[in-house]
Order: sequence, then C-alpha cells, then structure tokens
Amino acid sequence: LQGIQSGKLSKCCELGFGQGISINFHSTLPTMKFYGNDFNKKHVNFANTINSLKEAKAELSDKSFSEYVDNDLPEFDFIMLHGIWSWVAQSSRDVILEFIRNKLRVGGVLYISYNTQPGWLDALPIRSVLTDFAKRKLPDKQPTYKKIEESKRFLGEFLETSPQFLKSRPLINKRLDLINSQTPEYLAHEFFNETWEPFSFGKIYD
Repeated sequence: LQGIQSGKLSKCCELGFGQGISINFHSTLPTMKFYGNDFNKKHVNFANTINSLKEAKAELSDKSFSEYVDNDLPEFDFIMLHGIWSWVAQSSRDVILEFIRNKLRVGGVLYISYNTQPGWLDALPIRSVLTDFAKRKLPDKQPTYKKIEESKRFLGEFLETSPQFLKSRPLINKRLDLINSQTPEYLAHEFFNETWEPFSFGKIYD
C-alpha cells in the first residue's frame, strides 16, 4: 500500500492466530511456509483440525510467547499480529519485541494492528461499567460467560437512567449495539481482559 517492495515472502509467522482461519487459508499458498502461535489450546486444537485437512501444513504451536521465542525457529520474511498488542501485558509485549528483533529478517515486513485511543474512546466508559460491576459485585469463581451476562444486564439497567454522557456522545449507542451482537468469547478478551489497552498513535513509537 505504501509502495515499498518487500522482496520474496517465503517464511511467515502469525502471533496469536485465534481460531486459525486466516493462517490456514494463507498457508495453502505453495510458495510460502506459515508458522503460528496461540496460547489458547482450544483455538489451536480447532486450527489443527483445519490444518490436517489440507496438503500444505502450517506449523502451529500452543506455547506461551516466551516459550515460543525459545524454539528453534527460522528467520521470517513476514511477522504479523492482529489485535494482540492491545490484549497482552507489557511483559508479553517486551517478549514480542525481542522475538521481532531476533526473527524478522533484514528487509522483512512486520504487520501489527492494535486498538487506538481515537477509535475506542466511546468504548472506554462502557468497559469501565462492565468490568467494575463484575469485579465489585460478582463472585470471583463465577464463570466468565456468566459475569459477562450479568454485567451486560446491569449495563442495560444503568443506561435506562439516561446518563448525561450518552447525550454528549451519540456514537456510544452504536458501540452498544455492536457489543450486544458479539459473542461472550469475543467480549471476554476485548472488554474483560485485565491487560486490555487502547493506545495513542504516539505511544506505539515510544
């Protein structure tokens, strides 16, 4: 998109590949070998099921980032992480940076997406209500999906009082509609993740 030639891409790695749909789709390209890591074993099991059905196999791992970095891996022409940067703690970001320094070849491509402050400002007060209620009012041992259900119910009751911030930020209603359409699995890591952080553009370069 920026008119930069990356050269030949033959070895690629995705950190935090989720359900593995993209990495399995892309790994069918005959000229590229894909590697990937996701610490969620359910995600990896599902991804491996798809992986077993095709001829071109991706190398998929369920290790933690720190364990994955220590593996005997090649240098990569392309390293990608979608959303992960906003969902992990700073200690994990440090591990990811070290991985990139050691494993991205000179002239290689890094793709990183993350939640930004401008785009997620309307979500911040919603997340605060959801997570504060879950933390203060719900039992610690309650299943996450149940916490999400109860917190969304409380949020709905709270918004029925017509708080002033709803009037001043009309886009919040669109965000609420989106939240109500999303699965508990998605909401768990996007809104109930303790290390979730939307970044300003400037902070990414620090």
